[in-house]
Amino acid sequence: MSNYYKRSKKNSINKANQSLSILYLLPIIFIIAFVPLIVFAKIITLDGLEAKYLLDRIVQFNFFHYYKAIYFILASYLGGIILLALYWTKKLTFIKTKYYIPLGVYLFFAILSAVFADDIDVALRGSYDLSQGIFVLIGYVIFIITIINIVREEKHIKMMLWAFIFVSLIIGLIGVGQYFGHDIFKTEFGKLLILPKELHSLSDSLNFHFAEYAVYATLYNTNFVGSFAALMIPFSFALYFYQKKPVYLFASITFVGVIVFIGFGSNSRAGIIGVIASLILMGILFRKMIVRKPLQIILPLVVLVMVGFGLNKASEGRIFNSIKNLSFIKDVESAQLRNEFYLEDLIFDDYTLDIITNEQDLHLEFFQNDLHFSNLEGNSLEVIKSGTRITFVDESFQNFVFTRSASGAYYNVNAYGRSFNLYLTIDGFKIEGLSGVIELPSNPDKIDFLEGYGSMFSSRVYIWSRSIPLLKKTIIIGAGPDMFPLIFPQDDYVGKINNRFTNILVDKPHNMYLQTGINTGVISLIALLSVFAIYLVDSFKLFINNSFLTFKDYIGAGLFAGVTAYLVSGIFNDQIMSVAPLFYGMLALGIAINRLIRLEAKE
Repeated sequence: MSNYYKRSKKNSINKANQSLSILYLLPIIFIIAFVPLIVFAKIITLDGLEAKYLLDRIVQFNFFHYYKAIYFILASYLGGIILLALYWTKKLTFIKTKYYIPLGVYLFFAILSAVFADDIDVALRGSYDLSQGIFVLIGYVIFIITIINIVREEKHIKMMLWAFIFVSLIIGLIGVGQYFGHDIFKTEFGKLLILPKELHSLSDSLNFHFAEYAVYATLYNTNFVGSFAALMIPFSFALYFYQKKPVYLFASITFVGVIVFIGFGSNSRAGIIGVIASLILMGILFRKMIVRKPLQIILPLVVLVMVGFGLNKASEGRIFNSIKNLSFIKDVESAQLRNEFYLEDLIFDDYTLDIITNEQDLHLEFFQNDLHFSNLEGNSLEVIKSGTRITFVDESFQNFVFTRSASGAYYNVNAYGRSFNLYLTIDGFKIEGLSGVIELPSNPDKIDFLEGYGSMFSSRVYIWSRSIPLLKKTIIIGAGPDMFPLIFPQDDYVGKINNRFTNILVDKPHNMYLQTGINTGVISLIALLSVFAIYLVDSFKLFINNSFLTFKDYIGAGLFAGVTAYLVSGIFNDQIMSVAPLFYGMLALGIAINRLIRLEAKE
């Protein structure tokens, strides 16, 4: 009976670990190795809700995400079809895993949110800039499930690792050029490469505007290069730790240097925070190796420091300044200093306006074809008119300045350094907002205790303070995939004026968890968090006391740390088409490796 049990157990393990050709991985390899590198112009004409706040930019160019999304959808769905074909032809059995339920819940509510979205076009194709519509979100789930089920052998793992290495090296090569002022996308060749033939005539006027000594590579924005580095640096460390032969040690430490360069070159504080979290985790996981092989552990840290010093010198101190600015206390103090004076409210009532600040309040009214000013108690204020400029005799109102435009169409109002354009319409006073829209400001729900700290974390706190209350509306059904900019209170002009957002479209929450909760609903967010939590807990249990004897042990721990770093940086960065496929690929590969390690332990 005992022998029968052992044979049955071994047969079930072998059945769950059926050998498959690496050719079945080709769609997955394409997504990891090539999709993040796609940069090509797509002209998008806006209509519906999406055009409301972009009246002066109805025609948009999407260079970084539209075609990434198209090719990702095609490849991920093809991968899913291959998986089903393998199942139907009995070449594999589906892996039994607890991840299916939360993934299914997430997918159900994501689709539900798309069906009930106010702008179905955006929900299907994604926003004009981000391109993460429902077909992409479905693709993420298919992608994860496909990897979990097809990766069954070490050859599959190595094939995927080569894809991660390839895309990292190409991004590194492009990034090094950009950092030192040789951006391929600013050359004539590069411009023609990313423009369709019918737009080649626009090459002379095409230019991507990024700060000096910054890497955006093919990933749209330096912040997302930071997320990419957070994902890849721990992986590169683990790959190096595994090596034993000198030639592989040299190659892997060179790879570490490239990824570290990209991380520092991004100038992303979110990426740095993610990397710090992952390095602490790796220190805990590899604590035994620190004792056994201290030199091998220290070398990548030496490379990290040397690259940091080198780039800091080349960029005249930018790297160290970014690290110094990580201080939470400094962020708080800076926000308090910037908001020593701020607008509390703008109260419009036909042809009157009350400007309420934390220092002094002003009442203005239009009658007898002129502006008249008083304090809130009704006492008239004497003004000084100098050309088109109006100031006040009373020194307590010296921080209010009104300047009439050359055309006479509006007054620019400056109150304690906060500026906005005030129009007199047939319906009374109104404010100029995005793209020249003339309207009244809204008074949205907000997190009150965050008022006055909106400028923290590059004004992310302002966005979060208006985004978190939106979750009350999206508990079950979200606003729809990529619908965040259409549900965010873009007409919150008091908040925007205080935080220098007056003419800026808030298109992202700068937090992948808020992004999910608002777009596809709080329930979908809980489901996705469950996937992450199951993987993190499972990995922690598996690697916390691991002796790291096998290839899978090292790579599994590196993926665990990389996923952790990305999730930490996700507090400050969004999920985006340029990097998310790499994250979900790494997450799914980590799940597959954990399963294989446990299976081998049972044999």
